[in-house]
Amino acid sequence: IELQHPETGSALEIFNNHPVAKTLVVAGTVFVDIHETVPSKGNIIVWSLNNGKLEELSQRIHKGGLYALKGMKDYLLATIHDTIYIYGFKLQSSHSYRKVEFEQ
Repeated sequence: IELQHPETGSALEIFNNHPVAKTLVVAGTVFVDIHETVPSKGNIIVWSLNNGKLEELSQRIHKGGLYALKGMKDYLLATIHDTIYIYGFKLQSSHSYRKVEFEQ
């Protein structure tokens, strides 16, 4: 998995037996800018893990760096800049695609 330049990983959370997928892998990132003292941009990326293969389901760019992720039952807690967000996941699927939408 390659991240965009100058994006770097900052947090990782794994959900097992989640209603959306058997295994969800969620990564948080920050975009590093040497001219900033605090990152102004971050990303949450969600994949499903099936048979050893990752399938990207969603990405969400945020204002502010993402510092931590924590799973809590069927929810994701994310600290972004100076705020804690609580997200649920909603799976949209058809024969041609699967996508996760965040519900705040």
